[in-house]
Amino acid sequence: MPSFHLPKFSFGKKGAEGAEDEKDRSKRETAESAFLEVCKKLGAEGDAVTGRDGYFFSGNEIKRLGATPEVGSGNFSAAVNAIADYRRQLKQNGTELIVAVVPPKGLIMAEKVSKEAKVPMKSGRPVALDSYYAAAAEALSKKGVKVVYLNDAFLKQRTGKTGDLFAKGTAQFTPAGSKLIATEIASAASLSKGEAGLVAKDATIEAGNELGGKAEKLPARQIFKSDGTTALSLPDSGGTVLVMADQSVNLWKSDHASVAEQLSYELQRPVSVMSGSSARNEQRLKIMRQGTTAKSPLANTKLVVWLFNALDLSSGDWDVVPLKLEFKTAEPNLRIN
Repeated sequence: MPSFHLPKFSFGKKGAEGAEDEKDRSKRETAESAFLEVCKKLGAEGDAVTGRDGYFFSGNEIKRLGATPEVGSGNFSAAVNAIADYRRQLKQNGTELIVAVVPPKGLIMAEKVSKEAKVPMKSGRPVALDSYYAAAAEALSKKGVKVVYLNDAFLKQRTGKTGDLFAKGTAQFTPAGSKLIATEIASAASLSKGEAGLVAKDATIEAGNELGGKAEKLPARQIFKSDGTTALSLPDSGGTVLVMADQSVNLWKSDHASVAEQLSYELQRPVSVMSGSSARNEQRLKIMRQGTTAKSPLANTKLVVWLFNALDLSSGDWDVVPLKLEFKTAEPNLRIN
């Protein structure tokens, strides 16, 4: 069964096997409940939340954090069951699945959301306040899904010489975040490295103030074809590797530093990208329609990377979707919208 590691940030001394003791767990859960209550309050204030020390947060993100359901709720089960079922189908198809769960800025920069939250810190980082999302990822792992749960990695590397993972004035991860996501996914993939000959160049771009504040200088690892100048082509199907994701997968594409480009470089293989407004059902429905009426877009795919924000795991609108519909010619005509 694929391995999965829960976040390691907690209070005080840990038990012999590294688990939280009862006192530490109680303190963390109390802090998490208080944080989510503050998010519920702030989420009603508008499109952007002004935090501490010049940080801004998406109002929608903070609102969704404030509405985090209980572990084991209907939303929890819907997400886990839909993802696990798709993994089962892909395995039968001879295709590996990696589910990559990206944490929202509000959890990684939690102490910057509001003074009222009073988020406890450990080693210069906020303690992990992601119990629901970590539990969903663990439940998926227990069902055989290979999960790259990025909360721990983001907390450890959220700021540093290689670039902050979130700029102050934007809700989305930076080019440094794209690089981290790709390297973590690549390390979990069982595919051998290819021979695409892609090259990387270090650059600095100016961005990161969509919500407010000033633009920042952001380090970026730019990825090109072997000539060092030509941008990569990222078709929506046909490659050995397919990334299913929301629009965050296209962040920094104009700067040659998107997650897909970074993953292509790490694997040295062409990567296809199937993106949309959401990563929950849209891409799987497209694969089903194409696979039912024509050649499957997964015909040559050895690895599917399903990339989404952790907040999606708290949404209830997850559907169980077949890879393709099976029907007999004697049955009534089937219309696929």
